[in-house]
Amino acid sequence: TLTRMLVQTESGPVLYDFRRRPPQVQRVGVRMTVKRVFWQGDEVVMQGSQGWFRFQRGVLTKLQSSTTTYH
Repeated sequence: TLTRMLVQTESGPVLYDFRRRPPQVQRVGVRMTVKRVFWQGDEVVMQGSQGWFRFQRGVLTKLQSSTTTYH
């Protein structure tokens, strides 16, 4: 069952959360190409060409370093 999805668009990633009714759609608002994505709860961690970023509660934050393990 598909519960969450990231779609690459020209204006940047768009996150879909199908666990909610109606599905929640969040636009990251920054143009970036995502190489990897990890979902953990309501937090999304993405690796782009400029480094690692966290997207949580509508806020995109560039990560400097992390001791959190994502899987």
